[in-house]
Formats: sequence, structure tokens, C-alpha cells
Amino acid sequence: MARHSADPASVQKAIDLGHALLAAEDGAERRSVLSNLGGLLQTRYHQTGDFAFLQEAIRAVTEAYLLAYESPETSAGYANNIGMLLHTAFQQNQDRETLADALDWSRTAVDEEPSTNKAFYLGNLVVALRTAFTVTEDLAPLAEAVEHARAAVACSPDDASAATSLHFLAVVLRDWSRDTGETGVLEEALDAARRAVRLTPAGSSDVLDRLKNLAYLLDDHYRARGARNDLAELLRVRQTLMAHTPVTDPRHSQNLTELTTTERDWAALTGERPEADRGWERADTEADVCGRYAAEFQQNRDPALLDRAIQLGRSAAAATPAGHPRRGVRLDHFASALATRGEEFGDHAALAEAVGVQREAVACTSAGHPLRVQFMGNLAVNLNALFRATGDLAHVMEAIDVARRAAEATAGQGDHPRSLGILAVVLHNRFRVTGELQVLSEAVDHARESVRLGASLVAGQAQRLSNLGAMLSDRFTRTGRASVLDEAIAAHRAAADVTADDDPGRAVRLANLGGVLGMAYEKFGDRNALRDAIAARPWPRLRRTARTGPGTPRAWPARSATGARTPSHPPPRDGSHRIRTSSPRRSAWPGARPAGPGRTPTPGRVC
Repeated sequence: MARHSADPASVQKAIDLGHALLAAEDGAERRSVLSNLGGLLQTRYHQTGDFAFLQEAIRAVTEAYLLAYESPETSAGYANNIGMLLHTAFQQNQDRETLADALDWSRTAVDEEPSTNKAFYLGNLVVALRTAFTVTEDLAPLAEAVEHARAAVACSPDDASAATSLHFLAVVLRDWSRDTGETGVLEEALDAARRAVRLTPAGSSDVLDRLKNLAYLLDDHYRARGARNDLAELLRVRQTLMAHTPVTDPRHSQNLTELTTTERDWAALTGERPEADRGWERADTEADVCGRYAAEFQQNRDPALLDRAIQLGRSAAAATPAGHPRRGVRLDHFASALATRGEEFGDHAALAEAVGVQREAVACTSAGHPLRVQFMGNLAVNLNALFRATGDLAHVMEAIDVARRAAEATAGQGDHPRSLGILAVVLHNRFRVTGELQVLSEAVDHARESVRLGASLVAGQAQRLSNLGAMLSDRFTRTGRASVLDEAIAAHRAAADVTADDDPGRAVRLANLGGVLGMAYEKFGDRNALRDAIAARPWPRLRRTARTGPGTPRAWPARSATGARTPSHPPPRDGSHRIRTSSPRRSAWPGARPAGPGRTPTPGRVC
């Protein structure tokens, strides 16, 4: 688990343990140990800048690749990782032979058959080829990058992967157009960029890069053709980009300058000046930006974003009179921002205000409205947070009551798994205070049903499984029954398995799995459980993610609304590199699955 820790000492300790395991392990597990050791060494390199760690990582994963010769799928993953490690090495040593080796390994990953991750591997190859073009100014690598980007689009298994592949294609086609002067490829590049933006999930950290690339392509297209509709679309895209860019973001000033330039171009072409939002439109914009800023705070932990979110949420609420059809939605945004401040900074007053605002959001939404149960669920989550902050059992009792009503209202509907999950979590929290075993039993029953009903749903299933595992862990502690611990391990393992490799919550789920496996070793001397606890699955670059302790995984309800967050473990700033219009880079480790979709968004919201 130390691989995901920000603590250099714990990472080094895990590396030492990996070395010890390798000294004693010459069997089937050696490949897995080598791969995990490579990830730890990569993390250590990024912590220290010591190139020796990166070189050892490359050697470890290369040996893992050689041991995987009977499994094309596994060897493809290792080849991809080696290629990305070498690409990282080139960025430090600027040795063109290193870059050539990176390209060879990335091509090997693509050529291995079968591979369910081919689009991902193609994307990484595109990044390396674009680097080669930048270094050599030779069009051949860029031409190859274009073809591989097209192939990645064609074999992308889902929307998230397709959005990434389309963005890469748009970037390299724009490079081609700018370097060769060929404007004919701009149509294909524009189509790819539009589709990439359309497929990018609301609130994704990739939105800014993809909108910006689309804006640059539209600007190129307008300069080449002078068509009014291109300029009109460019204006809309830059307005949207500006709405998504936090005032604290380093790109804010440049985006504002580019928007101002486009507005002037529009005025010169048409004699019209773009109108600013007014009245209810301004309040909607404020509410949307409130939600976006609260979500972005979870990524970069900048308190100024949260302060601005609350300011905008308060303004939107004040501008929306009682009886307005959008009042509930705007209050929900505002409550989410307040709850975030309360939980992240221990601000009890903000949590109390969040509960009051969320109560009003529920009260002003009619019983038949499709968002009412969502607001009720969020109210239960906020009450639960207030209970954790104050220890006042009355808050969790009210949360249970609200969650029960939401679960009853959603019976037989798509929201039922979420409602049952929230009810299970607040019951579990009551048990943790009162020790009532029957309350824990009810929580486990609801959690099991939530998992069963949510099996066909991607969104939230990992959290539901993780919550069930936490409840079963507590039941095992009370009962000592091995079958209960087995079920807890299975739930935590399933939660980790359905969590995307680049999901910030994956570290916590792996940590919780390690915790219950450690319990199995401590209670029953199960050495296989200890080995499983140590040999976690490879995962992307270092994440600064909190955990609750090795033996006590916690269950958390998720707040549902765009811009709101799951309050369990706030996502850290993403340390991975993403392809950008100016300088594309991508995290190497390890390459598998795209991130799952986020929480159910409130209809009508931009972010």
C-alpha cells in the first residue's frame, strides 16, 4: 500500500520489502512482485529525482515482461509500461537512443495480441511519437502518430477512452496542419475535437485541455476560411472555456485574453457585441460555477476556489425567489459547497448551514419531481457529516429517517441502489456509536441489496462494494466468524477490481483490501492473505490519498450532484501528465481501464 503514500519513508520501506520478497521468491509470483516493485521505484524517482530509481524500475519491469512470455495480454501491459518509463527517462536524459527504445517498446505493446487495452497503448505510442516529432522535426513520426491515433479511435472500448483518443487525434492533426500548411486536415481535426469535448464527462479535469484545443482549431479554421459560423462557434467555445476556468488557474488570464480577442473579432465582423448573462441566466451561471469550483477544489485543494464557490452559491440562492422552478437545484449546489468546506476544514457552522440549505432544497421541490429523492439523499449525507463532526446522535437519527424515506420513494427505480446505500451507511454510523448489533445487521442487509441492485450500474458500484466491506469488517470484529471476514475480503477485492486504475479512489480501496487481508493474517495466520496484502495490483503514479487505517475501512455515503463530491476521501491533485496542445505527456503506469463515470449530474448543469 505504500506505493500510493506521499511518505517517502514508507515508499522506501515497501521497496526494501519488495527486494526481500524477490530474494526469496523464484516462483509464479515473481513477475507480480517485479511489476509492483517497478511502480514503487517509479514513485520514488518522482519523489527524489534520482535517475537510479528509474533505471532500476525499467530493469524490474523488463524482467517481468520476460517472465510473461506465455501471456500476450500481460506482456503487452509490461511492454507499455517499459515504453512509458523509457519516455520518462528520455525527458530527463534527452538521449535519442532512449527515446528510440521507448518507441520500440510502445510499438511492441500495440503489436501484442490479444489486447483489450489496445486503444490505451496506441495513445501512449502517439504521445511518444509526438515527442519524437518535436525533437527531430521529422514528419515521419508525426504521420505515424496520426495513423495510430485514428486506430485508437476505432478500437476505443468506451466513451472515456474514445474521448482521449479523439483528443489525441485532434492534437496531432493540428500539428500536421501547422507544420505542413495543409488546411484540408482541419475538418477531420475539428470533428475529432468536437467529439472529444462531447464525450468528456462533466466536471472532468480534461475539459479545459479539450475545450482549449477545440478553440485553437476553430481559430485556425476561421483564419483559413473567414466563415462567420466558425467565429460564432469559437465565441461559444471560448465563453464555455472561460466559465470552466477557475480564477486561480494559471490559464485564466490567457483564456480571458483570448475570449476578449474573439469578442472583438465578432464585433468587427457583425457589428454586434456579445451579451452578458442577465437575471435568472446569471443566477444559473453562478450556481453552475459554484458546483464546478467545489469539484475543482477536490482536485487542487485551493481554499480560494471553495471560498469563491460559496460566494457564488450564496449569490445564486439570493437571486432565486421562492417558487422559482430552479431554486432547488441552485440550493443543492450551494449546500454542496458549504458541506465541502465543513468537512474539509472542520467548519461546523458551514456544515450546519449546508444541512439547512439542503432541507430547503428538499422542501421547495415537489413530491413528484425526479430530483427530490436526490436532494433527500444529499440531505442524509450532509446530516451524516454533521453527526461525524459534532457527535450529536440526533443528526444521524434524522439522517436515517430521511434516507429511509428516500429508499421507500425509489423502490423499483434506478436510484434505489444509491438510496439503499446511503441508508446502509448512516445505519452503520449509528452502530459505531451505539454498538447495536441489530442496527449493523440491517445496515449489512441494505448494503448487500444495494450492491445486488447496482451490479449493472457502473456509477457508484465500487463505493457500494467498499461500504459493504467496511460493514462486514465491523461484523467480523464483533462476531469473529471467518465466513464474515471472507465476505468482507471479497467485497473489498471486488471494489478494487471495478475501480479504474486512474481513479483517485483506487488507492483507498486497495488500502482497505490490504487492511482486511491483514486481519486475516493476524487472526488466522493466513500467509496467502499476507502476500496478497503486500502484492497490490499496479496503479498509476503517486496519489496523495487519505486512508482510515489498515484494519478499519470506513463506509461513506456519496453526495449526488454535479460539482458535489464523495466525502469519504477527497481526490488528490492528479500527478499524471496529460496530452496538451503545447506539450503532450502522459503518465506511464500501468495502462488498463478508463475512469468510471462520476455521480449522477443535476439536469441542466454545465459542469
